[in-house]
Amino acid sequence: MSISQAWEKEVGKDSAWIVSLCCFLTPFGTALTFSIVLGDMLPMLAKSMGLGGMLVSRQALLLGITSSMLYPLCNLKSLAALAPVSMVGVAGMCLTAIFMVLRALPISPYAAANAGSAFLNSIPASSRPSFGLIGNNALSPSVLVLVSMCATSLLVHFSAHDFCDDLEDNTSQRFAKLTSVGFSLTVLMNVIIMGAGFLTFGGASQSMVLNNYSPKDIGASISRFIVAISLLGSYPIIFR
Repeated sequence: MSISQAWEKEVGKDSAWIVSLCCFLTPFGTALTFSIVLGDMLPMLAKSMGLGGMLVSRQALLLGITSSMLYPLCNLKSLAALAPVSMVGVAGMCLTAIFMVLRALPISPYAAANAGSAFLNSIPASSRPSFGLIGNNALSPSVLVLVSMCATSLLVHFSAHDFCDDLEDNTSQRFAKLTSVGFSLTVLMNVIIMGAGFLTFGGASQSMVLNNYSPKDIGASISRFIVAISLLGSYPIIFR
């Protein structure tokens, strides 16, 4: 029924609490990360809609979404209703990757040749493309940000037994195929998004790279909305 029970059966009862603690802290940290990302996405979306004042406050928006949407979703007795949202999220992330690749092209409004474009003028100087400067080396503590993102992007092991139980005809071979295909596509998606983001903004790339794009960029606004919907649909799974 759980990874800790499997550990207790295969290794021993005395150390099973360590697995239980890890299986609590890991999704707890992931849920916290999701909230942080939502806190970044929501104000940018509000600004794109021309809102101001408290309506673009990170704290107010996050509190509102958490109380009105996340809390009810996390109380669902069955998460089956979230399946369509998950599919929309997957399709949306593919569209986001395509958008970012297009914005990385030399004809992009973020390219150096378009220094006076409305998109570049509407974002802070610290978020504008920056290339050719020597930054932190590979031993810098800031590299841990990338390490953390790589770890989080493949963080589903605490739900492995759920995926296995819910898989139709859940043989070991089919579960291995599901795992291989799922992780391979996830790695590919992350490499494309990370590469496109860096090719567009270089050393100015933020950890949440969608924050670099202008609030006037319709494609970026759609991508932020898609990411927000994907996080809202995934949050109850992590919370569970």
